[in-house]
Amino acid sequence: DVFGQTAEKLKEFTQTEEYAEWLKKGLQQMSNLLGEDMVIYAREEDVKLINKIAKENAISCTAVADNAIVVGGVRAEKGSKKIEDTLDSRLKSQEDWFYQNSGLSIAIQ
Repeated sequence: DVFGQTAEKLKEFTQTEEYAEWLKKGLQQMSNLLGEDMVIYAREEDVKLINKIAKENAISCTAVADNAIVVGGVRAEKGSKKIEDTLDSRLKSQEDWFYQNSGLSIAIQ
């Protein structure tokens, strides 16, 4: 339930200007690491925004819709190099920490 609520809050974040700025910074970093002509995978609703950011900032990439990205963020690839920076993966990476540190336990009888 906690992660479902968090995912909803993150989806709300994707509707803000701060999200667009976060994407811009991420795309710039990915471009610095991967160079020109990288492929960016994103939610279908983010493809236009990514193309706009890329054009305005001279980032050479092709944006492709990826239904596996539900919450937001992007994944970049160029050849065998890959960078994952999705909100989905960030949220998933916190699950183990949460279960280990939340103090909650499950009793099976």
